[in-house]
Amino acid sequence: MLAAEKEQNKRERDEALNERVPPLKLSGLSAQELQELCKELHRKIDVVDEARYDLEMKVAKNEKE
Repeated sequence: MLAAEKEQNKRERDEALNERVPPLKLSGLSAQELQELCKELHRKIDVVDEARYDLEMKVAKNEKE
């Protein structure tokens, strides 16, 4: 039962990711376009990291109280 549950969770996670994140189409892109894509991804990662850090600090503050 545990193995079946793990497999079901994996399928659900894969389905959710496929719905939320479109597949990358890198073929046919120039080096400049690939660099711009990488820069955009890094900017988005930085935003998410800042939000995660802020949430961690709020949780730590609430745990102290």
